Amino acid sequence: MYRRQIEEYLTHYQPELKAELLKEEMFQTYLDDKAQAMQTAKQEILERMTTEMSQLQRELEADQLVREIFLPV
Repeated sequence: MYRRQIEEYLTHYQPELKAELLKEEMFQTYLDDKAQAMQTAKQEILERMTTEMSQLQRELEADQLVREIFLPV
């Protein structure tokens, strides 16, 4: 998925870099490395988001319980 996006990006926004990578026969390696880095970053972001959302959910539930204890309706 990311390989195609990287290739399209290079084609449209960094054609000089793409040409240089092709000339030096490093294009496929570059795509592989960047795609792997993007996938790793995505996993790290998802893990952080899950942790943050879980923490937020815990805080919201704790706030609700405190209100129920101290401010019963």
